[in-house]
Amino acid sequence: MKIQTVTFSRLVSGPGYSNTTIGATAILEVQDSPEAALAQVERWVNDEFGRREEQGFAARTANFDLVNAQQQLMVVQDQLEVAQRRWEAVKKLSEALGVDLHSKIASLDDVPF
Repeated sequence: MKIQTVTFSRLVSGPGYSNTTIGATAILEVQDSPEAALAQVERWVNDEFGRREEQGFAARTANFDLVNAQQQLMVVQDQLEVAQRRWEAVKKLSEALGVDLHSKIASLDDVPF
């Protein structure tokens, strides 16, 4: 019997019943060894899984970085809202005391807080 093709596939189960299958088939030439071809196809399938796992890790890392940046942005936005409320309170107080802030402060850069 002459073997003309070798096939190797691998199934990996993920979370939530998500399965991934990667497979490959090699068509043998006359001089090819089925054992060597199978080893080469198996190596390719395993390398492909490794490459996809690395991509998944990179995606998870990027997602973590994005979530972290979003949380930092929320903190800064909260701080900005507090600063704006304080500034409005200072303006109201100065008006109540009869102080003209526009004549005293050239720009917001001159505000000491």
